[in-house]
Amino acid sequence: MVSSVALKRSLHALWAVPNGRGAIPLFRLGRTLVAVHASFILVIIGAVWMGVAQYGTPVGALFNVLAVLMLFVCVLIHELAHTWYAHRYGIAVHDIMLLPIGGVANMEAVMIPPAKELRIALAGPIANLLLGAGFSLLIVGAAVLEQQSMGRLIMRGLRAPSLIGLLAYLSAANLVLGIFNLLPAFPLDGGRALRAILCRRLSFEAATFRAAIVGRSFGAGMMAIAVVLMLIGMLPLGISLAIVAFVLYSEATYEWNAVRSQVMLHRWTAGEVATIPSHVANPNQPLIRSLDAILMGHVIPVVIGEHAKLVGMVTSADVRKRQGKLRDLSIAHVMKTDFAKVQASDPLWIAHEKLRRFNLSAIPVVMNDDLKGLVTLADIKRVLRENASTPQQIH
Repeated sequence: MVSSVALKRSLHALWAVPNGRGAIPLFRLGRTLVAVHASFILVIIGAVWMGVAQYGTPVGALFNVLAVLMLFVCVLIHELAHTWYAHRYGIAVHDIMLLPIGGVANMEAVMIPPAKELRIALAGPIANLLLGAGFSLLIVGAAVLEQQSMGRLIMRGLRAPSLIGLLAYLSAANLVLGIFNLLPAFPLDGGRALRAILCRRLSFEAATFRAAIVGRSFGAGMMAIAVVLMLIGMLPLGISLAIVAFVLYSEATYEWNAVRSQVMLHRWTAGEVATIPSHVANPNQPLIRSLDAILMGHVIPVVIGEHAKLVGMVTSADVRKRQGKLRDLSIAHVMKTDFAKVQASDPLWIAHEKLRRFNLSAIPVVMNDDLKGLVTLADIKRVLRENASTPQQIH
């Protein structure tokens, strides 16, 4: 299993669906939701099939399922290590999604100082290395107790479902995950750590460019190895490595282009681009007064007081999922009180990132808690079109 950021994000789109459908919530850690995607059942089915094929018994199938579940606990610990350090620095992590190709921690879009990015990036791989070392020590302890060599004990444990076999699998998997993610190949965790180190002497853009070159170089080198493996007959391994190499190369290029757009959008703040909303409501207002605007697709900020303190948002989706007679409802009955927003002083790229990440048509801009306006993707495109020598494409 490969847990690279590149592979996870590229293939995440295959499982990700609007509004979180397909995600099965497991539990919350503070405000961070931990969920598993429904397609994880495919991994369980695969584990059962391989267990029967390898061991020929139902016990073997159950053993493989246990091994896969334990490995995904280790993947979760990897993401929780990133999350713990992010929370420590005041960076919100909205959710952690466990997918068939690993885990994804969805962090708040903020500027992260290099020293903090370094610690956040390294936390996950170090957690895997510590887990791998811990499982290895357990095997060493068992070898001492049984007065056998470690190699012989492991070989015996792998012949049939056993605790030693499980420990050996988890030890090897965690060590591979930790070492692979520490490669200085952007956008792996090691590549992000490399960028953080380069940022001490270079600009963020220049550091990202150099880290991306390293990432693409690793991708090209892995592709060459994959071709050799396929030519000598190791087709499954060669194809798997080729997929990882292609994704690593393409994602390094994507990250570089994304940072260029980010630097470009850093020229403006969200407050400079925000426009006054055409409709604003208060919580006690009858819903029917704003219903036409809402159903036309307008995002309605909900404010109170003379300074227009933002307390909620209403969209057409909020109204459509409400049952009962709409004429009897007030704005307070349908408004969301937990929503994405940006400060007026935030760089414009943060507004752009949140609009994309949460699939929003508009995002409110506030100064402290007071509404200053809304920003849409159309607003961002307009500013770029008016201020750039050549039109820039924003996806």
